[in-house]
Amino acid sequence: MTDSEPSDAAAQAPPAAAQAQPAAAQAQPAAPSHCPSLESFAKVIPSSELLRGRREVWIEHGSEMYRLRLTASGKLYLTK
Repeated sequence: MTDSEPSDAAAQAPPAAAQAQPAAAQAQPAAPSHCPSLESFAKVIPSSELLRGRREVWIEHGSEMYRLRLTASGKLYLTK
């Protein structure tokens, strides 16, 4: 083998760009059993992104206000 020839390990290793994929390029989580498929949704937003460390947030939808609350048992409740 000469200096210009790649070693076997280097020839078999994928390029660095193929190893590090951004989070958006990774597969989405499996759909819960009550959801037909995540592909039917425009976007999946984790509850942690909506709540951002709070126990509740208010969501304005048109002229209506809704309260999204995280319970002590970790469930979400949406009320008008």
